Amino acid sequence: MILPLFVGIMLGIVDYGGLFYLRHEMNMVANEVSRGMALGQFSLTEAETRATSMLPQWGGVQYTVTASEPTSDEVKMVISVPTEEAALANFVTFGFGGTMSVASIKLKM
Repeated sequence: MILPLFVGIMLGIVDYGGLFYLRHEMNMVANEVSRGMALGQFSLTEAETRATSMLPQWGGVQYTVTASEPTSDEVKMVISVPTEEAALANFVTFGFGGTMSVASIKLKM
């Protein structure tokens, strides 16, 4: 009787940990690539390609990576992924849907 509850809690912990890790990686990549764009090391296309190659590739996750220049002195990197697609076991996100996204805006140097 207690075993199904224990297994459910463990699956939830693992799934939440995977989402937490993925969001951290997305944030790190967005910050690093937007910093490179702000310093003039990457064009918008190069930044999108670099960000996509730096993201964890598990289970066929399809990221949406967008690099832009909202104003003449800013650069912006947005990375998003459907939450249900990003979950390892899809236990925590069952039925919630939505999109997990991060953004990084830097001033050009």
